[in-house]
Amino acid sequence: MNILPKKSWHVRNKDNVARVRRDEARAREEEKERERRVLLAQQEARTEFLRKKARHQNSLPALEAAEAGAPGSSGPVDLFRELLEEGKAVTKGNKEYEEEKRQEKERQEKALGILTYLGQSAAEAQTQPPWYQLPPRQGGPASGPGPDERIKSRLDPLREMQKHLGKKRKHNGDSGGHSTKEKAAPEKQRPKGPPSLEQLRADRLRREAAERARAEALLAQVGGTAAPEEQPEEVDERRRRYNSQFNPSWLKARLQDPPWLLTLKGTGEAAAASRHIKLFIHKYFPK
Repeated sequence: MNILPKKSWHVRNKDNVARVRRDEARAREEEKERERRVLLAQQEARTEFLRKKARHQNSLPALEAAEAGAPGSSGPVDLFRELLEEGKAVTKGNKEYEEEKRQEKERQEKALGILTYLGQSAAEAQTQPPWYQLPPRQGGPASGPGPDERIKSRLDPLREMQKHLGKKRKHNGDSGGHSTKEKAAPEKQRPKGPPSLEQLRADRLRREAAERARAEALLAQVGGTAAPEEQPEEVDERRRRYNSQFNPSWLKARLQDPPWLLTLKGTGEAAAASRHIKLFIHKYFPK
């Protein structure tokens, strides 16, 4: 509790107490100034009224007005009645303009939803009635589907499926980028079914034989000898590569030196050629 007076927000703080006193003094000064201005206005109005009374003392309306405001009347004394009436006459403007301005402001506030009257519904606050309050059209085609049809169409799962299928067809059509004639040509050349295992194996063996022949021809050109003509030989089941993993001894027969290399035995080129052949076969035809 000892630290509370040190807080800036404490009511008993010296700064807060001084600020409150300054505010109270300023308020008293403002109140005195306001009272002085009121008294001065009343004095000026009373003086003006007496001057008018002195100028029109010979006229009966002025005397009747003065007598009506005398203390002996039944009502209270109103010294500023004429001034107020004159002020009303002066401040009175164009009634039609004021009415149009008020209606325009009221219309804008209703459109924004600011101005609503007690008991007024949301439909009355709108500029036009909602669709469920409009009368049905007599004859003629309907302008569009009703709200029930639109809701059913939006919630229909079949419509969603058709929409996604349409997007998929459009995507597939755009991804090709070719005309229908160019697409139809490869389809004619395409086989009816997938190739069989025997056909794939024959194609692979044909490619390997062609690569091996090119390698032997290249080595023959390097060695300076002509490549021998290949003799067609029957494919032995034991020489197929897929058997090498179960029968490694059968693969050694394939790594033997070719006949043209046997003619180079005894020369320095034979060992180099044999080494190149074995490295080439191991690289491009692994076990």
